[in-house]
Amino acid sequence: MLVQLLLLVLLHHQPASSHPGGFSGGRGSCGTEYGSVDQAFDVVDIAEAWYVRRIATCASPFLWSTWETTADNQKVYIAGNIPEIKRFNDNLEFHGVLFGPGLPIPITPNPILANNKISFPESFQGILLGQRTLSPPTTKYDNCELVASNSVMSQYAKVKDGRCTETITLDDDYKNPLVAGLEYSSEWLYSFNHKMALKGRYFLVTWLEDRATKKIATGKYDLTLAPWIWYRYADDDTTKKMQSQGSTCQCAFNTLEWREATLNRISNFPKEALIQALPKSTCSLEERSGGEEGTDNSVCAGAHGKDSLSSDSQVEWSGFFQLTPGSTYTWTFHATITCKNKICETTYPDPAIHILLAASTTLGKDVETAADAVLKEATSHNSVSDEGTIDIGVDPAANDGKATLPKKSILTMGTIPTNCGTSAPCPKTTSYKVILPTNAPKDYWMFTQHVPHEFSANFLTCTSGACLNKDNLKYVYPTQTSLYLGVSKYVNTWKDDMIAKVYKYNEESQTPSSSSFVRGDGGQKDAAAAMTMVLVAAGSVLAITLLFLACHFWCAQRRARRSEDFAPAAAGPITVTELTSTGIEKNVHEHANMKI
Repeated sequence: MLVQLLLLVLLHHQPASSHPGGFSGGRGSCGTEYGSVDQAFDVVDIAEAWYVRRIATCASPFLWSTWETTADNQKVYIAGNIPEIKRFNDNLEFHGVLFGPGLPIPITPNPILANNKISFPESFQGILLGQRTLSPPTTKYDNCELVASNSVMSQYAKVKDGRCTETITLDDDYKNPLVAGLEYSSEWLYSFNHKMALKGRYFLVTWLEDRATKKIATGKYDLTLAPWIWYRYADDDTTKKMQSQGSTCQCAFNTLEWREATLNRISNFPKEALIQALPKSTCSLEERSGGEEGTDNSVCAGAHGKDSLSSDSQVEWSGFFQLTPGSTYTWTFHATITCKNKICETTYPDPAIHILLAASTTLGKDVETAADAVLKEATSHNSVSDEGTIDIGVDPAANDGKATLPKKSILTMGTIPTNCGTSAPCPKTTSYKVILPTNAPKDYWMFTQHVPHEFSANFLTCTSGACLNKDNLKYVYPTQTSLYLGVSKYVNTWKDDMIAKVYKYNEESQTPSSSSFVRGDGGQKDAAAAMTMVLVAAGSVLAITLLFLACHFWCAQRRARRSEDFAPAAAGPITVTELTSTGIEKNVHEHANMKI
């Protein structure tokens, strides 16, 4: 106990910071990445403290994570909180199911997993995995009782605006200068000190639900995984290994976009664009069963990770846009304001960017190869400065509606003002126009030399013309994107040892039924092993029953003979049968009353 108190004192007097994120730069994951058990996010060392961020959409609401314990009954702290964002606060619940060796095997599956036909890990290395449900706290959210059991995080749990929040002010010399010196708050939804069962591989699936309707809901949350107490953070090598799994999520590219706060440090990035990208929504089973990205109008999805298009390719990113002819759009690039010890500066990540914006009909069948060739062209290009117009290959004077393949455009960022000082430097944006004549096509491909998110420029803004129609949205995001920075090389060493199964409801009886194994390699072997276990268990039960009956008969005869020699006592001893029954009943009651 004394050691724990000393560790807490050390932690309390550390500079204000936060435990490492699973993704670099405070980013989150979304879409199908880490959205299924076979793609679970690998927590490489559960003895360290981590947070993993998730943007939950109706199409991809689930986050899967996995880790390995090194001892029986290992202590693992699990917590969930959401950034302080008005449309999500006081509306959401955190839910989850933990799978692992030694946990009880339920008779029926979790209804959310069953209704959504979610594949779950049934066994690992031949060992059946049980389940534990992570339910919302029984206490109210307007006090911090739910966090009180954890001696580390309870230090950061305070009631603010009628809800339990975690509020941290980062030091002025914080390692990420984009957020150094800033305060941020998040709302606590879940906090519990768990004990794992047997040592081995564990899997956790988490999601958000609406408090009122109990439906799956959209939102953002931090999943914290840690020991019960910690006083230091993972070393650089371990953190790099963890973050090498990466995220291609096209939303919340940095911490400020994730929090939707202090956006002045991204040159007043429009908050409305973030709201449109992830609206507050509940998700019906019909929306979920469609399995398509964007059923809730959210554009938050992962990009396709690809290798470079060629050895000397200039392309890092591409996106497909559907635009409205007869409209003018603005493409705005935001400078970032970074600070160190209260000395700040405004910068662009690059002074210029080479891009191609062309109608899909002009790129032929092999769109990527054609675009790669245009961006590699060194001698022919269009130069565009602040407020200039990007050539999209459509002649407004022509009436045939045809488009030609334009040259690449080199967009030059505007000059950073220097008259604001270092304590409060000026925000700066550079904007370019995209003008579509009424005869223009509506489908376009955009290829860029740098990832637009580095400039917080991953969307176009409708400024005039037909796009202002009430049925259209102000901000236009790409519907499909690709990153050409190389396919992830991270190798999950556990994947081949896991057998997954999917529960689904029988449409006629509405009762749970389990399908065949999802993975074909080893499914029959595992099924045979499971059948063998059932037969062995049945034989054991039969043998124990026969032995019990024989013992009972023998004991009855024994008591009858002994009653002839001894007079009955006022309170006789507990018989073997009674002792066994009492012990079993006590054990069952203990498990039934256990709080998870």
